[in-house]
Amino acid sequence: MLATVIVLILIVAGIAYFYMKCNIVTSLTNTLAALFGSILAFSYYEQLAGLLASEVWAVTWIQSAAFLLIFFFGFLFIRVLSGFLVKSGFDVSHMAKLVVTLICGLLTGLIVSGVLLVAVALSPLPPSSFYSRYPVSQPIHPDIDNTPIINADGFVTSVYSWISRGSLSSRKSFAVLHADYLAQVHLDRYPLGQNIPAVCSPKAIKLPIGNVQPVRLFDFPDRQRMTVVHLGISGNAVAIGGAATSKSGAFDRGEVISFIPAQIRLITKPQDQADNNTGSGEVVYPVGILHNGNLEAISLNQEMKEEVANLGPERYWWLDLVFQVPSGQRAVLLSFKQNAIIELPKAVQTNEDIEKALNVN
Repeated sequence: MLATVIVLILIVAGIAYFYMKCNIVTSLTNTLAALFGSILAFSYYEQLAGLLASEVWAVTWIQSAAFLLIFFFGFLFIRVLSGFLVKSGFDVSHMAKLVVTLICGLLTGLIVSGVLLVAVALSPLPPSSFYSRYPVSQPIHPDIDNTPIINADGFVTSVYSWISRGSLSSRKSFAVLHADYLAQVHLDRYPLGQNIPAVCSPKAIKLPIGNVQPVRLFDFPDRQRMTVVHLGISGNAVAIGGAATSKSGAFDRGEVISFIPAQIRLITKPQDQADNNTGSGEVVYPVGILHNGNLEAISLNQEMKEEVANLGPERYWWLDLVFQVPSGQRAVLLSFKQNAIIELPKAVQTNEDIEKALNVN
């Protein structure tokens, strides 16, 4: 409800400002500046956050702050530049000005409020304090969320996802790397009230090295063709390349690794498109853990915790996570929390030799 009120206020303020202070040219340039500012923010906030992620003071807020800073300075730069390039206005009818300012004010208000809501979702603010699509009082169902009446963050995210897989796309589409983006960032925040962080180091996860097959296909008695990923989570502190925090939540001491399964996402693509990271992807969440050859079911909001002191000298917590990948899809990436992602090799049918090799790691 509060998110909807804020979006309404920003939209009304945008329309009023554009009508009273802007002509048609400045209305259009302001809207384009907001749009390109949001594109820059989505494109580069992770790179900027990565530059500062080693600083302990920056770990919790860096994703949100980087996103807002890039948007603000991108918007400001483009707006000032357009002011130099577009000097003149021209007279039009009152009706034409009204239509243009209403549309531009509405779009700019949507973009600015959407950027603000995305920044909130990236922040360490507990989900109960302001805005969350997945309230902690309810079980997690990724396909069912509390979308605001005016879906401003969904609007800006959808626009950028469309751009990222279009003619201006790179070899790594945002719609693949961050498939179902808003679900990702909101589910990462879901357990903040339990001292389970939403962030980790980008280097916090890895697959086993050597001549092994970490992605396998299993057939269980009641579930056929399940995908199992052998994943290692680093027990180093977040500030020095891991996923462990202190029991009080500090990021400079690695005492315990904690997460919920909803913070782990398997990203899939159609089999005939799985050789690249362009286009768009789908998200699959873990349904269980492989333990002694058996499937142990887990819920998405179940707390998973391991003391770093219990890990071996390599300080990695190795897990076999089980996913139900849809028919015709292939797992291509696995992401953990807000900022760790790894590429996956093609899944192979498991056998005794493969499992023995993995038990060594």
